[in-house]
Amino acid sequence: MTLRDDIFDCVIDTFGLDYTLYPEKCLKEMIRVCKPGGKILIAESGKSHYPLLNHYLELMLPYHIDKFGYFNNRDWEQIVSRSGLKILSHEEKLNGSI
Repeated sequence: MTLRDDIFDCVIDTFGLDYTLYPEKCLKEMIRVCKPGGKILIAESGKSHYPLLNHYLELMLPYHIDKFGYFNNRDWEQIVSRSGLKILSHEEKLNGSI
């Protein structure tokens, strides 16, 4: 089933893109089905601004992909930018804290 273009006022993804091989393709599909002026809200895991944590994420990536199909270290700002979306608001949290 294919949805029509421009059908939703808001498209929400909560951690689904962490499990796809092609996140940019999924984002472009979200853009396609979102009405002009609509919002796309995304909550994902990703790279940290802490180098030690990024090192850990890189070390654990093969395990997370093999065991869970989970990409835990993506650079979401870069992926979102390449998809053609504009980031209006961005929050980073670690263990529920800013």
